[in-house]
Amino acid sequence: MQLSKTRSKTKTLALWFINNSRVLFWTTIALCLFCLPFLSKIEKDFSHKAFYKDNDPFLARYLDYEKNFGNDDKIVIIATHKSDFLSKTGKESIKQIHQSLQKVKEVVSVQSIYSYPLLKDIDDEIVQSNFLDEDKFDIIQNPDVNSFLITPDSKKVVFYLTLKNYHKEKPNYSIPVDSAKEILKELNLNNIKFAFTGTASLMDAVKKYTVQDLKVIFPLILCVIFLISYILFKNIIVSILTLSLTVITIIITLGLGYFIGIQLSSTTALIPQILLSICILDAIHILSYFALKGTQTGGEKTSLVETIQVNIVPTFLTSLTTSLGFFSLCFSDLKPIQDLGTLCSLGVMIAWFTSFFFLPHAMKKLRHKFYSFNQKLTQFDSRSFVKGIDKNRNKVMVFSTIIFLISFSIAMENEVDSDTLNFFKEGSKVRQDYEYAIKEVGGVKGIELLVKDEDNALTASNIKKLFELEEKLLEEKYITKVQHIGHQLEDIYHLLLPNAEKSLSELNDEEIKELVFTYELAATPDNSPWKWITPDYQKVKVNILWTLSGNASTIKAIKKIKKLAKRLEIDLDITGKTSLVVGVNNYLVKTILSSVTLAIVFLTLLMGYFAKSFRLGLAAMIPNIFPIIFAAGVATLYGIKIHMGSVLVASICLGIAIDDTIHFLYHYYKLRKESNMSEVEAIVEIINSTGKSLISTTLILTSCFVLFIFSNVVVNIEFGVLTTVVLILALICDFTILPAIILNRKSKQSA
Repeated sequence: MQLSKTRSKTKTLALWFINNSRVLFWTTIALCLFCLPFLSKIEKDFSHKAFYKDNDPFLARYLDYEKNFGNDDKIVIIATHKSDFLSKTGKESIKQIHQSLQKVKEVVSVQSIYSYPLLKDIDDEIVQSNFLDEDKFDIIQNPDVNSFLITPDSKKVVFYLTLKNYHKEKPNYSIPVDSAKEILKELNLNNIKFAFTGTASLMDAVKKYTVQDLKVIFPLILCVIFLISYILFKNIIVSILTLSLTVITIIITLGLGYFIGIQLSSTTALIPQILLSICILDAIHILSYFALKGTQTGGEKTSLVETIQVNIVPTFLTSLTTSLGFFSLCFSDLKPIQDLGTLCSLGVMIAWFTSFFFLPHAMKKLRHKFYSFNQKLTQFDSRSFVKGIDKNRNKVMVFSTIIFLISFSIAMENEVDSDTLNFFKEGSKVRQDYEYAIKEVGGVKGIELLVKDEDNALTASNIKKLFELEEKLLEEKYITKVQHIGHQLEDIYHLLLPNAEKSLSELNDEEIKELVFTYELAATPDNSPWKWITPDYQKVKVNILWTLSGNASTIKAIKKIKKLAKRLEIDLDITGKTSLVVGVNNYLVKTILSSVTLAIVFLTLLMGYFAKSFRLGLAAMIPNIFPIIFAAGVATLYGIKIHMGSVLVASICLGIAIDDTIHFLYHYYKLRKESNMSEVEAIVEIINSTGKSLISTTLILTSCFVLFIFSNVVVNIEFGVLTTVVLILALICDFTILPAIILNRKSKQSA
């Protein structure tokens, strides 16, 4: 009785779709055309700030630092001379390069050996002289510039370009980076080569590689979809129809993304490729069924009604579960992951609606194009296979459990490490430049510290602690430079009083403020003391340059610095953009725990409701959780860390992989109720019929996701490979572990 009511409702809905197909078709087209112009208006943000919500405490702390000391984004340029930068012509080149780089767009200051603050006492007046006028030996031996602004062989000079303060504005790093490259190109210095690195250069490269990936991988996925649909339907028009539907769905989804404030970042740039891979599935189920029926019956109108009626419920359920998998990411504290989860969750459901709005009218008009469905894909006898599963069901369960536990124990050894450098492939220009800088100069990026004191952070005792802190920090091999105002004040003090009996650490507060005032009078805008202290003297900045790049190693270093500060009794804040990695790591851990937990809870409840049994719903999740744990173990063995790409795999794959389980169970219960088949016969029939569409859809998904290997971005490659592995394993598990669970349950019930 209940089954007949359900059939009646689905048939009524199917007839409504068909009777209104013309209106629904043109409504979909109109909505697509309306959304299309908004795609170009989607905001882009590839900065560190893009990871955080506006009210995030980590971001608020950094914005406070930025308000006091300006932007710590830098373009670092290493100039390499064929012979010698400290020759007469070489020094002229340094001056020319420095002055030219001051014209770079959005750059507020340039630090190099040319602008190094060499203070001298001339006629009882402290002035800043040109450091390049000094002898070569004096320049090279100066510990403040050696292996920081110039290398010991005097063939490499470093230029640090500080960008303007963007505040809450979304920076476009391409503007200063491209401007710098163009200016240096115009200088036409054939005997000098330039390498670009620094935070701004790295983030600009992230943006450019991400956009390049979109331009390469997106068309590749379109080609794969076209090819697979052509293999299935042997008709170019049907293939174009399939392709059109996916493009329309993505345009509508991204247009909606504009209105809800989604930003394009290195993570959200995956949305079009992911949706393109997933949105095709409902269409394939609908078109395959219609083509098969049309081939068998000659294409009567009833074929279209039956196609819509049969596919409404299972495709809606699979779309819902996939959407829930993405929806679990919406609870992440990381904005790009939250945006990706939100838009992909909506996009999957939009794909379901566009499939049933767009396709019926097209299928009516192109009915005769579906008469050549490739039935060779359906020739497979699974009876002996299912009987083998039935006979060895306990062995399958035990073996799966052992592999699961081993994989889980290995996966627990993995660590969170979102390394910006590992974003790029080995051999890429940006990575080569960064590694060149580390090898030749040492650290070119690092972290900022703030020494705080509500009374006065620049007392003699605090200055003494700054030098003690510097000494201890430089004991760490990965720290190559520690900068603070203490060095300049010490130089000024010795110039003013070369025979002074008291040391700098013995001066009183007023005397130190007089030194700051003298420093201010002598300094140029690029070397102002207010770059190092706040006007109220409550905060003093310390800049550390190091060779670290990974989040895990950075966090360990931050912990060491905090312990050292506590031991020296220094009230210290860790700040600057590099410090934001602490928040990223914390949030990645929370994201993977919350998203996977929520996805499992959502999907288990849905499966329990669908199967009318919570225990069976929980058991049905096993074939979907097993591949994720197995892939996590493999990732750990191959050194793939938990990062912005891999953290997405679990939730996304849970939502996608469970689609096969739903199709399997939906048709299993349908066969059991309608034909009263035995468990074995029902599973055999499912593998021979529904199993073919499951193989087809998995083939489509894996063919699309495996194309990520052509990405320029390592995290995207790892995301694509892991997703492909999980989806293939999920299909295998649905054909082995799931039947074993069903047959084992049957065995217990009969006992």
